[in-house]
Parts: sequence; structure tokens; C-alpha cells
Amino acid sequence: MPTAKTQIKFKYGLQENYTKLTAKDANTLYFATDTQRLFVGDVEYTRPVITGTSAPTMDSPLNTLFYNTSTKTLYTNTADGWTAIATNFSLSTTGVTAGTYGDATAQTPAHGATFKVPSFTVDTFGRLTNAKEHTVKLPAETQLSKGTATTGETTTLTHGGTFTVETDTNVSGHTVTPEKTTFKLPTETTLSKGTATTGTPQSPAHGKSFTVITDVNVSGHKVTPEKTTITLPSETPVSIGPTKTDTATATHDGEIQAITALTASGHTVTPTVTTITLPSVGEAASRGVDTVVTADSTNLPTSNAVKEAINTAISGVTQFDIQVVTALPALKDAKKGVIYLIAHEHGDNDIYDEYILNTSVTPNAFEKIGNTDVNLSGYIKKVKSADGYVPKFNAEGALVSTGFTLGKSVPASAVFTDTKVTAVGNHYTPTGGTTTSASGGADTDITNGTGVQVVTGVTKDAAGHVTGVTSVGLKSTNTDTKVNMKARGTTKAYLLGTSTAPTASNQAVESLAETGVFLDTTAGTLVATTFKGALSGNATSATKATQDGNGKNIASTYATKVELTNATLVWESF
Repeated sequence: MPTAKTQIKFKYGLQENYTKLTAKDANTLYFATDTQRLFVGDVEYTRPVITGTSAPTMDSPLNTLFYNTSTKTLYTNTADGWTAIATNFSLSTTGVTAGTYGDATAQTPAHGATFKVPSFTVDTFGRLTNAKEHTVKLPAETQLSKGTATTGETTTLTHGGTFTVETDTNVSGHTVTPEKTTFKLPTETTLSKGTATTGTPQSPAHGKSFTVITDVNVSGHKVTPEKTTITLPSETPVSIGPTKTDTATATHDGEIQAITALTASGHTVTPTVTTITLPSVGEAASRGVDTVVTADSTNLPTSNAVKEAINTAISGVTQFDIQVVTALPALKDAKKGVIYLIAHEHGDNDIYDEYILNTSVTPNAFEKIGNTDVNLSGYIKKVKSADGYVPKFNAEGALVSTGFTLGKSVPASAVFTDTKVTAVGNHYTPTGGTTTSASGGADTDITNGTGVQVVTGVTKDAAGHVTGVTSVGLKSTNTDTKVNMKARGTTKAYLLGTSTAPTASNQAVESLAETGVFLDTTAGTLVATTFKGALSGNATSATKATQDGNGKNIASTYATKVELTNATLVWESF
């Protein structure tokens, strides 16, 4: 039996050389080139038919066949050794000449004709040891001669009389002679009447019985009738079958006869026939019939004409439909009568803009038919002030009371001379002085030589109205945005950066402490002991790798050079 994961050897040679091997390697595959037999060690995996004058002494697979050419015997290899399964394959000649015996085709021989039939002799093994054929000839046709017939006389048969008839024939050769037999009739016998039973006349009803003669018994010359009692079935009500409808032609003011009732008595059904007079012609019958509805016609339209007129009228009416869409369709795809709703936030009860296709203009176009919201953001909310008070509203539009009324607070003799209010953009209560400092606002980048105006104060009057603004211009005078770099090829170049992540208040560049990462004096050389992250490209040299490009472990996935050399298949001879 081969050993798992062991090197396999291939050897070839002659069958006799393999047989001479005293030890056969279980891990070697032997191929006998002359017998074309295959062995793994000492186990054969082919099933050839071995021939010779003696059984093989070497081990052969079970069910291998061996034919002994000397004894004409066939053997098979079993667990108990070579076992004979057949012998004497040659057959001796029996002496029978090969050929067809008897007639080869079907025959229909006539009188005096011949035909051939075969005869065979078979031994105990079922073999033909003798075969012959015989010719058979049928006799010629022979005409039969008529015998002498006896003609009897016409006899009138009477009771007690005799008569002769031919009852048999004798055949002698081709002569047929009839035999005659005389018969005697019995004397006349008078038949006696049997006893007849006279029944009482019956009128049987449904479910009743009566007696009748149904048979006659004859005993000698005596005839006796047999009587049988017959019971009629009970009465069965007659049911009226399906109604039969006949077509009749009737005219106005005419008459028709119709069966209006059926009366059943026993098995008899009597119809009741009634004469029906049809009514006279009405006004509608005098009018014509229209298959198309017209305005001025006095004829009666058909139902199809009315249906077509209604459908035509409805088809001319534009029916409206509503569809919610995200965008208006192309004009060629838009449909007349469809209101397209596009979402638009107007208010709590109105979330769509409405559009409809206007086909009255050329070319057709969409018309916005509006929305249902009302914008009241520029109006004061509806409020009711106290009677007589002058209303005052807060920033939300709500009414607040001032306690001031025209009737109570303004004298009747007061005269208003300045009713014009000048609008100002900035109004506040002064806290003293005529100017104040500005505050707030967003920062502005003034780098790269650009400038910006900065408000330094405002001028206001005694009433707090802003009357002027003061400002100064700020501008950066440094327009150089480059960092000066100096090439130093003879010393190491260390990295610069920040020790913390840059923020709005910490953006200065500072030198870092020695980290072991620097640009070496050789151009393009970055020195670092450890690299963390993804790399792309090819390495010019490497001392060790543990995984391939797919992440598989190299040592456990791939074979070494020694393993590949040991696994090479090489033919050797034996």
C-alpha cells in the first residue's frame, strides 16, 4: 500500500524483469511494456487475459482470467486461487453436412404431388449427429361411385301404421349404401280435458291484483293451465314536462289561441285553450325608426342610436384629472385637462403650485393657475383696541396699551404742525456724547495685499438718529507668500511641523525633536525605521516577506525549491 505524501517513482521494463524482482517498492509505479500491465508495488491494477500452459505463480488481481492453451481450460483468480470456469472449447465434427433439409418454403401439395420433410438425430449434448430429408408423395385423386338407392312408395301415415326411412349409410371402399329402417306409429289417444278455473271478471285499479293463465302443463295427453296473480303498480302522478315554445305570427286587433291550463286525470292530460285578442295599433307603431339621433326627427331612435349620441356628447367634454409630479412633463407628453401639482411650501394648507396645459395658444404652453396661500407677513394682525385708546403694537404685531387717548390726553385746542416722520435706518436711545464705538461683524482676510474699510464710529444727533459713519482702511503691506528654502546636500534634512494639530490659534511651524525620520544626503532617500500605511510601486530589494499580494501566508501556501525537486516525476527502468 503506498505511503501518503511520499515521492512517487515511475519505472518501466519487461514483464519477466518485473517478475524477477524479489522486493517491489509500494511507492513505485511499474509499467510492463511488453504485456502492458500496470503495478503499484506488488499489486496489479490491470485485468489482462493471461495465456500459457501453466497458471501464473505471481500474485494477480482477483477476477483475472487465465487461459491454459494446452488443456483448453479458462480460469479466474479467486480468493482460493485459480478456479476453472470453462473447458473444452473445441468441438469435434459430427459428420452432418451443413445445409438446408426439407422444403425451404411453404408447400400446398395437390393429389399426386410430392414434398420434402427433414429428419434429424440429436445426441445428449443437443448436437445434430444425423440429418436427412424424405420425399412424400400424395395419392392420386379417386372418384367415388354412386351406390344403389331404394325409392320408397308414398305412404299416408295413420295412427298404428308403419313407414320406412333411410337412417344410415354403409361405406365399402368408395361405395356408399344407405340403410333403411321401418317405424310404426302409435295408436290414436284421446286427450282428456283438464280442470279450467273460471275467474271473476276484474276491474283492477292502481295497486290492485288479478289472476291470469300464464302457462300450460302437458302430461301425456293431459293439459293443465297454470295461473299467476299480477299486482298493478300504484298510481303515479303525472308531472308536466318542459314548456314548448312555438312561434306564431299575430297582428294588431287579431286573435291567438293559447293553452292556459292543463288538467290531469289518471294518465290523461286535457289542455285548456283560451282565445286572446291583441290590442290595436298605438301611436308609436305609426312612427318610423332612426338608427342615428337627429335634432328634427320625429321617429323613434334605436337603443344603439341613443347610446352613440350620449357617447359622442361625452367625448367632446374635456375631463379633468390631477397628477402630482416632481417636474412638468415635456409639452409633447402633456395632456389636456390634467392639472399638474408641483410641491412648493406656501403654508399649512397649501403645499403645491398648480399648472395646466394651455392649448389655445400657439405653440402650446403651461399656464400657472396659482396657489391658494395668502401672504400676510407685511400686514398687522387683526386686533381690537380699547375704546378711545391709540393702539400700539410690539415686534410680533400684538396690540399693547399705551393709556393714551386722543379724547382724554390731547387738548381740544391742540394744533399739529409737523405730521411728517423721516425714516432713518438706525435709531436708538443715546447714552451720551455724539459718537460711539462700533462692534460685531465678521472677520475679513486682508492678506495678499488686499485692503478693507473698518467702521470706527458713528455720528448721531440728540434724538439718537445716526447722521454719519467714520471708518479707516486696513491693508497688509507684506505681499510675499513664499517660504525660502536652501539646498544643503551635505547634511541630513529633518522634518518641520507642529507638535499638535493646527488650530485657529496655533498655526506656527516649529522644528521637531529627533524622530529617526529624515532625508538622507543621497538625493531621493527617505530614512525611517518603521513605515505604517499603504505603499504602491516595486521594491528594488527586500530581506523578508511573510504574505503574498492576496494576503496568503507564503510559507504554508507555496512549495520550496527542495520540495519541488523531490516531487519531480522521473521514469526509471527495472
